Amino acid sequence: MIDDVVLTVAEQDRKTIRLIARGPWGEVEILCDVRFEEGTVYATALHIDGPGSGTLGRVGIDMICRRVLEDTDASQIVVEGSIRASGANRGRRPRTFRYSNRKRSS
Repeated sequence: MIDDVVLTVAEQDRKTIRLIARGPWGEVEILCDVRFEEGTVYATALHIDGPGSGTLGRVGIDMICRRVLEDTDASQIVVEGSIRASGANRGRRPRTFRYSNRKRSS
């Protein structure tokens, strides 16, 4: 399933990056600040814009994070979303997610 995910850097300005993620859900745009520290990718102030509510879902987010881990050979990724501007829980920040690279930690 991870082979179905394609990430393309559409734009980058210093630490801010805009990615296009294509997968079984269609296409979403991701905007975030990125930094690398000691084998960890930190994606902060993250926004996702896509085809509609619930289309990407947690499974899609997991697939994108696994692809980032594979492409960067990082040991983990920490994802911290921005305060939601719309949708579920508007005005709140989603909880922080941490994903480990299973291949690398073995």
